Amino acid sequence: MEGQLGTLDLAQWQPVLEQIRTASKNYQENIDSSRMSLLDDSRVQIGNLILSERNLGLIQIELARLQNDWQVRLSGDSVAGTAQLPAYVFKGASQFTAQDRPVLVNLDHIRLPENEDKTEEDVWVPSDLSPFSLPNTRLVISDPQLGDGSFGRWALAMQRSPQGML
Repeated sequence: MEGQLGTLDLAQWQPVLEQIRTASKNYQENIDSSRMSLLDDSRVQIGNLILSERNLGLIQIELARLQNDWQVRLSGDSVAGTAQLPAYVFKGASQFTAQDRPVLVNLDHIRLPENEDKTEEDVWVPSDLSPFSLPNTRLVISDPQLGDGSFGRWALAMQRSPQGML
């Protein structure tokens, strides 16, 4: 599969994604990663990827099958790197506890622009994302940047526990 999108603003897709999430709670079929073979060797180019009101610009996304895993490669001025997703991540969060192999994310860089509309009155709102819905993950970001600031190399390991994440 190959294609191009002029703009992808995830905030505009949020209502649709919420409907899919609600529907998937009622329909509990796991995704068989072998059925995803049609996506093997896929490339999508997004002219403007907008996340949380930040335009990340041009992004190329490539998806490839690696034995039992899937590799996602991101290429762009704002983000570049790879993620290796074991097939179990497509079977739902209930499968995560029994798995030891982590998702591996290695990013060469993330370059986020400053939020120009930020005021001192902005209120932080916590996410409703549960750590129980995340797999074990190893994340390395070689060059994280926000505006003109560079923050060195980051390496994070998230390990599931009965209480959530460590």
